[in-house]
Amino acid sequence: MGSFRFLFPLLDAAADEKAVIVFGGSTFINCGSDASIDDLQDAAFTVDLWMRNDSTAPFFPLAFKGLPNDTKWSFQIIYFGPYGYGLTGNVKAVTQTANSRAAGAWYLAELNAGEWCHVLMTYDDGGDRKVYLAINGVWAPSYSLQDAAIDAIVSDASEDLVIGDRVGIGGSVPDGAMAWARISDNVRYTVGVGFTPPEIDQPPEVDANTVALWRMDEGSGTAVSDETGNNDGTLSNGSWSTL
Repeated sequence: MGSFRFLFPLLDAAADEKAVIVFGGSTFINCGSDASIDDLQDAAFTVDLWMRNDSTAPFFPLAFKGLPNDTKWSFQIIYFGPYGYGLTGNVKAVTQTANSRAAGAWYLAELNAGEWCHVLMTYDDGGDRKVYLAINGVWAPSYSLQDAAIDAIVSDASEDLVIGDRVGIGGSVPDGAMAWARISDNVRYTVGVGFTPPEIDQPPEVDANTVALWRMDEGSGTAVSDETGNNDGTLSNGSWSTL
């Protein structure tokens, strides 16, 4: 089985004491379902985080809301055969789910080479109702699939938000690593305009649009705190270490 490893490169000596989560097996953080993260897709939301893919699994779940076999929205890496790994995201709606799969070779050097990447998914129900994806501040220039949502979104109220791979959603255990994760209640960055994401070792501060931010730096136990105080998570099948 693969394992998640937190190995932050290029950090100064002072950062060497930073606590990190070590993932192994079907590791996930269950963050519950506070009202602050329910039905964000009925307006606008953004999920962004740092991760590294070392996987041979067909799916690498990053974050999702709902049951593993019935997600109301999800953000993950998927294996596209000859294209290697790419980003995919979806938002479930009554008639047509908003599905996006980033196409082309623009992401291959990062996602397929085991390099640290900042990855992002965003959706605006008041806009064109399509999911957009970005890696390291660069938006996907094209999509092999990009369906707009049709009719009302399907509510995720009272369904847990999960970071990672609960109950083997990917069909096999993914291998890689993940750093801080954030959820915002807006389109955090202008789609199509390149941006500079916060550094892997310098998580962003909570601002007016931050509904959840997990630094993942507690160092012991199973608690993974949300900086907003509303969506603390519980770690399963993981352990703690330092850099």
